[in-house]
Amino acid sequence: MLFKSERFISGGEVSKVRYILYIDPRWYAAISDADTKKTLGRLVGRINNLPQIEANKVLMIGPGRWGTSNIDLGINVGYADIDNASVLVELAREEAGHAPEVSYGTHFFQDLVEQQIIYLPVYPDDEGGAFNEAFFQASPNHLKEMLPDAGKFEGIVKVIDVPAAADGSHARVIADPELRQAVCFLE
Repeated sequence: MLFKSERFISGGEVSKVRYILYIDPRWYAAISDADTKKTLGRLVGRINNLPQIEANKVLMIGPGRWGTSNIDLGINVGYADIDNASVLVELAREEAGHAPEVSYGTHFFQDLVEQQIIYLPVYPDDEGGAFNEAFFQASPNHLKEMLPDAGKFEGIVKVIDVPAAADGSHARVIADPELRQAVCFLE
């Protein structure tokens, strides 16, 4: 299992997810330079538009709110920066005694619905939530291989080639809005 959530979710199922774009909330929170945080949204857009990303299924996981204009609350992206995602996860970790508010996909809700992109809030610190941090930390980062000029972001943005990191397995996401449960696992 890579993660699970028991919060309000959109429903659906996606199998054969090849890539995971991952921005750890703690790495993001540690960035003190506002320009670097602003640049991350454009970097996500560049990754989103790579031919290998467009040709495969990708799961994007980031801190707090995707699409916010307030860079302290999450990644400042437009819909065109994430439109190739099959699943969009807003990861909310408790830091300093409070969990960040997620947007529940509201910044581009209609676009997500029309494109059938599954939106999931994941609260790893919740009793019903889980996040396999060991997998995300141990998996090799293919960012510099995909975008050689993005090397300075390797400590913040990770692009995981799931079959390469998991002995040929792909990620699969199953989300049931009636049960308010979602799970992502390797198969």
